Amino acid sequence: MIKWTAGHTNMNQRFKAFVNHHVLFDMRHMAYSTDELWFIEYDTGSFTQHDNLQAFETYNPINYVTNWAQSLLVIHETYDYRILDTQHTMVF
Repeated sequence: MIKWTAGHTNMNQRFKAFVNHHVLFDMRHMAYSTDELWFIEYDTGSFTQHDNLQAFETYNPINYVTNWAQSLLVIHETYDYRILDTQHTMVF
């Protein structure tokens, strides 16, 4: 949610910086790499990239990265197996 907010200029101007942990950066990548298969469906409100790709991509933070203007502090634990390290590396 933090990266999605950071990517929307009508919302991100309210903040000087963003702090986020357990970073979800690319929902499509996450959907194919997590052991929690329901995780993405829960976050989107009950649909997957197979059910409704257009709506799925609307909520995908990676699509709004060009609008980031503030600093992001990324906090991650190596042993969080639900969200792989690659999600955090992509933000960096």
